[in-house]
Amino acid sequence: MNSKILSGLKFDPGLLIIGMFILIILLFLYCLSLHRKQAKLNQKYRAFMRGGRGAKSLDEALEIKMESLNNISKLDNVYQTIIHVNPI
Repeated sequence: MNSKILSGLKFDPGLLIIGMFILIILLFLYCLSLHRKQAKLNQKYRAFMRGGRGAKSLDEALEIKMESLNNISKLDNVYQTIIHVNPI
């Protein structure tokens, strides 16, 4: 089996196959690394959604943020009232 493409190369086609094999192994290891990172991220996400291990649940976190925004809004209204009553 003589291929015009492979015979036209300036190097041994076996090196091309070995290089592709090494690339496949590296990509496989990278996929394993990504899978492990995804598993850790899923664990952290589940713990956050449950509210376990000291992490607040999503509802509690949002409620606290909304309270702080409401407090900021109330303070802003007070400051606006003070500025309009006592112009500097």
